[in-house]
Amino acid sequence: MFILAKLCCLGRMTARPECDPTGPLGVAIRKRRRARGLTQQQFAELADCNVNYVGYVECGKRSVSVRMLGRFLKALNTTLQSLSRTARV
Repeated sequence: MFILAKLCCLGRMTARPECDPTGPLGVAIRKRRRARGLTQQQFAELADCNVNYVGYVECGKRSVSVRMLGRFLKALNTTLQSLSRTARV
């Protein structure tokens, strides 16, 4: 949980003008998704969630539960530690 709290407190990052992330978690998820060459639709299918939810998370308009974060990490084939490093870049 410490890493999750640290990830959420790294500061504001804006990926797109229409987005206003409350933290870098959504930006890190977007970066990792794009690095894997996945569209939001493909990623949503892998994470078993709605494509709109993925977009909202990436823009910081929706928060992520621990359960959903686990599904995102599995779909991205990554760990929370690795995602945290992505958020710092």
